[in-house]
Amino acid sequence: MIHQLYDHMNAAARTHIAASMIGKAGLALQVRTPNIVQLLAVIGCHSDPRRCSPNSIRFRYSEHTSPQHIDGWDWWENVMHRPVDMREAKRDIALFFPS
Repeated sequence: MIHQLYDHMNAAARTHIAASMIGKAGLALQVRTPNIVQLLAVIGCHSDPRRCSPNSIRFRYSEHTSPQHIDGWDWWENVMHRPVDMREAKRDIALFFPS
């Protein structure tokens, strides 16, 4: 699933992300929301949790450390994946709930 969710990143970065999630459990999926803007406000609009709203999930529950640099990609330890736009949100839902 990691390799599909982060298909825009190179294989080394995706492998690192998958390895960092070993031993962590949990899945939160919001299938219906009035719009992507509201969903991003709840989760957090930025990859860096320090830049998110203090009321967002990413700010409240993520590690507030500097990013790791993996083969040209910056990676933050966030507690929740979030789509960047409606196109990505539809793709992510299709990954979890294939027709």
